[in-house]
Amino acid sequence: MSKISVVFFLRPQSQKQGGGDLQHAMATLQALKAAGHPVKTAEKPKAEAEKQSVWHAFNIGKPQWILPLLGPQKPPLVVSTVYVDYTATEAQQNGLRKLILNHLGVDALEYLKNLARFLKKQEPWPGWRYLLLGHRWAVQEVLRRAQCLVTASEAEYELLRERYGIENKHLCLPLGHEHFPQAKPAPRRQGVLCAARIEPLKNQLNLIKACQQLKLPLILAGKASRNHAAYYQACRAAADDSVQFVGELAPAPLAEAMARCAVHALPSFYESTGLSTLEALKNGAPVVVGNHPITQELFGSQAYFCEPAEVESIKAALQKALQAAQDTNTSAAGRSLAPQFSWVRAAEKIIRSLPGFMQNGRRIKIGIIGSRGIPNNYGGFEECAQQIGVRLVKMGHAVWVYNSHNHPYAKKEFEGVEIIHKYDPEPRLGTFGQFIYDFNCVIDARQRDFDVILMLGYTSSSIWQRLSLLPRKPQIITNMDGLEWKRNKYSPRVKTFLRKAEKWAALRSQLLIADSLEIENYLERKYRAEAVHIAYGAKVFKNPDPEALSTYNVSPFEYNLVVARLEPENNLEIILKGVQQSTTEKITLVVGNHETPYGEKLKARFKDSRIRFVQGIFEKEKMNNLRYHAHLYFHGHSVGGTNPSLLEAMACRCVVVAHRNPFNLEVLGKDGNYFIDERDVANALDHLERNGVQKQRISNNLNKIKERYNWKLIAEQYEVVFQQALIGKNKD
Repeated sequence: MSKISVVFFLRPQSQKQGGGDLQHAMATLQALKAAGHPVKTAEKPKAEAEKQSVWHAFNIGKPQWILPLLGPQKPPLVVSTVYVDYTATEAQQNGLRKLILNHLGVDALEYLKNLARFLKKQEPWPGWRYLLLGHRWAVQEVLRRAQCLVTASEAEYELLRERYGIENKHLCLPLGHEHFPQAKPAPRRQGVLCAARIEPLKNQLNLIKACQQLKLPLILAGKASRNHAAYYQACRAAADDSVQFVGELAPAPLAEAMARCAVHALPSFYESTGLSTLEALKNGAPVVVGNHPITQELFGSQAYFCEPAEVESIKAALQKALQAAQDTNTSAAGRSLAPQFSWVRAAEKIIRSLPGFMQNGRRIKIGIIGSRGIPNNYGGFEECAQQIGVRLVKMGHAVWVYNSHNHPYAKKEFEGVEIIHKYDPEPRLGTFGQFIYDFNCVIDARQRDFDVILMLGYTSSSIWQRLSLLPRKPQIITNMDGLEWKRNKYSPRVKTFLRKAEKWAALRSQLLIADSLEIENYLERKYRAEAVHIAYGAKVFKNPDPEALSTYNVSPFEYNLVVARLEPENNLEIILKGVQQSTTEKITLVVGNHETPYGEKLKARFKDSRIRFVQGIFEKEKMNNLRYHAHLYFHGHSVGGTNPSLLEAMACRCVVVAHRNPFNLEVLGKDGNYFIDERDVANALDHLERNGVQKQRISNNLNKIKERYNWKLIAEQYEVVFQQALIGKNKD
């Protein structure tokens, strides 16, 4: 990947004043530097800065410093918004500020505050455009004209979109934890800690009242805000001897304090980044935070929420968190959350996105080959084609998906995606028919003016790459799926062919997509080919209906579930042996096409009243309800990458018991239950309950679907990969 130079523009005096936006900027800068990209910082645009590829500004709350960076002759501008909404905080104030808020709004108040800082010589001259046109106009101008907006949460972007009426391309990049140390946990946790600058937004005054009423010792680690001396004095006046003001702590002692405290509390009226909460979670502390959409999205079930303006609500949240502090699993749960947030991960996404920012919104013509077609009536690649195809169209690109002529959807367009129907003899000729269908798609693609062809899989298509039949103009990008040659169902001769097919695709594609890090590492190691990790996706299931179970004669949470193709590598024999060895009376439903030679073998071998075979279900609502209402969900897949059925189980809030292998471990991590043999399966069936630990794992897995395995993010990653491939081609 070519190196891209970036200038980070920081607000004036930010290095002296500090703040979350500075930490955000410097951590991202260091991660980009570590990746080998030339990065520098500046406060104002200079001649040498205009030679850089991309400019990156921070803090939409200070639009006066970003306005000079906008212009047709300037480099593309990325803005990390780090937005702070002071509405709820100012509503707690009295006097002139509240009067201005009520009658003119929060933007007018921010405008007057910025002018006051200039008059007090705390900040430089904001510029005539800002002075004459106002704060709200300036924010809207930046939001509208930036090449891309970067937010720490989807909720932050939605708030900006609703408040200012501006939509723009944006990236959601949760923040990182690598900048902060992890201290050794104390044998016994005590007291409440609040690590934050002391100011009305952070709400320490109500926290002091809550802790004193509960007779809890409180440590306030943070310096007084220079603009809120009166608030600091009010906190001092309200505090008794149980409250310690220790000032701002360096990272190492602060991490030790977080590892000692029973609870870290930050009941602020608004948080855009939540860095200190993330740092506390990294050090195993239960956390209390203010209840608003951003904190809910960032921390989910890992936090205890309170209404910041209500002391009683803060007290209730503290009591719940203190109870959790006595649970030995809380520390581990907190520590398992922190790795989901990574500056390196955020930097990687920015790196992949930078070429796209430089493309200035070029419309890409994309052909997708390798699925049976959309809308999805079959499986993983069909769902992938549908989800990313529709989203890429909404992003402004042109997408064509090749459909089998046997597909029941006969129209030529689906939600903006053009459909090309080609002859597919697979029902008549079996596997050989797949090769003919792919051949027909490839020949048709030669007649079209695609910029990019996305090949979904390679088993029946890469031979046409080997024979140089694919068109030369478009960039060929191949999603390599799993290690097909490892599947036990194939004969040695077929496995040999699949190894060759994998090699042809790997060496004759311009770029490879791997849906798991294990597959990415394998491809780069074996073929020294450029591979990019883009996961598969799933949608959170939100419509549980117990009535959907009536067809299968089971009751909610009184049955166990297996959903898989009935093939040896999916470890069905191990799972079903475990059922036979267990003492459970619950039914185990095995969902998949069992009218195959291997399916018949399983039915003949496992004649147990607790095992019931069910044909494959392609009605999503029915299938998702079966998943949602299952007591345990067994996932035996062992040779693929990121398996769609595993993600769908996570999205349906299943307690997952998965075969222990690198692919499943990569997805589930500490939030899965695992088996290797039938004894592990029997033990899970006899002893695993949907208790607090399992409910925490369900919540963590649900957060992974929202943050990592969501189709919106995945479509954006595909867009960036396509743009990057085209830039590389143009340079060549």
